[in-house]
Amino acid sequence: MLTHRISIVVILLLVLSAGNFNCFAVQGRGDSLSIAVYALPRYSRKEMQVHRFLWNKWRRRQIATAELTIYAMDTGSVYTVHIQNQSDGRRIITEHVRHYRAAEDATAEPATLVATGIALRRLRLRNGTFIVRLVTEQGKILPLFE
Repeated sequence: MLTHRISIVVILLLVLSAGNFNCFAVQGRGDSLSIAVYALPRYSRKEMQVHRFLWNKWRRRQIATAELTIYAMDTGSVYTVHIQNQSDGRRIITEHVRHYRAAEDATAEPATLVATGIALRRLRLRNGTFIVRLVTEQGKILPLFE
């Protein structure tokens, strides 16, 4: 009986480690996703998950909220992107950012609007993955999470 329990634990650990499972950094529901990543390196696997999530929701014409927290030793930024439907049937994407410091005089800025757009566009990276960019009403293409 004891060897049976040990083998189940070993199998579970192998499955979790093979999937690079990290339950503390990723939280999500069907219409929202929240991920925290360290500032470097840029375009980590977890950050790319946010780009894929937004692109899939955009293509399926679904509402969504994605939150990406980029943190360093004592500072960080929380980026929030909303895909919403307007009353006239159009969709709108908004990006907000809130910067914070974890010092003795810890201060957090209020969230500020970074950009508003009407579409998302994919941009393929050299390693074969892609990121999404925000397309404004004037046709300007802006990076997300910067």
